[in-house]
Amino acid sequence: MKLNTRGRMPWDSELFAHLVTLDISGSDDSDDTPPLLGPLLCALARIPELETLILNRCLPPPAPSATVGARVNLSKLKRLEVVASLTHCTCFLGQITINASATVLLNIWCSDAPREDVEELLTVFQSRLYMASPPIVQALKFTWDDPYDFQVDVWSIQQNAEFKNYKSASIKLDFDWRSAHPRGVSPLDLAWACFAAFASHELRSFRISGGHIAGWDAEVWRRLARAAPDLQRLAGGAAAQCAELCEALSLPDRPDPAWADCCLPALTYLELEPPAPTSDGEEPLLSAVLARSLAMRASIGCSTPELVFIKKGDYDKGWFEPFDAVPGLVVRTGQRRADPEMV
Repeated sequence: MKLNTRGRMPWDSELFAHLVTLDISGSDDSDDTPPLLGPLLCALARIPELETLILNRCLPPPAPSATVGARVNLSKLKRLEVVASLTHCTCFLGQITINASATVLLNIWCSDAPREDVEELLTVFQSRLYMASPPIVQALKFTWDDPYDFQVDVWSIQQNAEFKNYKSASIKLDFDWRSAHPRGVSPLDLAWACFAAFASHELRSFRISGGHIAGWDAEVWRRLARAAPDLQRLAGGAAAQCAELCEALSLPDRPDPAWADCCLPALTYLELEPPAPTSDGEEPLLSAVLARSLAMRASIGCSTPELVFIKKGDYDKGWFEPFDAVPGLVVRTGQRRADPEMV
């Protein structure tokens, strides 16, 4: 059933009892009246076989918890799509429960949302949205293609342990700024809040795609390594982040075995986009730092990852020479990897 928010919503209709798909759309038109949260939840409680729920710009503003009642259990739901403001979305998700295997797609407006509001939404995913435990996340992808648009893709064990359907993330969050706002959450704070919410010892794959996130430096990479110590596959994003990642993977001259806890000891695949080749020698120096780091990692029992440089023109021969001294290291150039093991 597909509805829009113009006119009276037929919440008491017997048609709801047998629905498997419900699609409600609103608009920016001031004549549209969003449904009240209470009646919407009551209607959802009367749809036991609901498998797909789409709520597009139609969620009501938050209501006092006393007027809402118990959370609605949508046990058969396979797909949830919501387009709404951050506060409206958080309030609604806090009033329902779903299975960890359900696909969740959220397009969230957050132009003036502070970090605390973002963290509240992420807390819903961690502790309230799911009937039992939340999904166990195995892969994360951050996409930052536009200054005002940040996307998070999440792949979970419950969705597909073998990543056979890796192109379809189980959770997709699209944060839309529309415009910059001085009170809004910063890109770095948003990115880190999302990583902290979904990362764990089960995380095996992480990719940053798109532009450079301001402030994402070597220390952030180290924090990431401590939060997901068993990470096996890492794609480091834009060329501007290559130096920071190389610094984060660097070890002191006499590394202690404890360093293995913050330098991703299980890493088997590392994908980087180096800066464009120049004639000033900067890139060979950067590759020498990375080669030294990889050699020292092996000396304290860390794995030696396959090293892939995203091809952006021709590399000077000097770029690759430092890697010849790293035993067992496989180095190649190519396109971004797109297979079930590296999202």
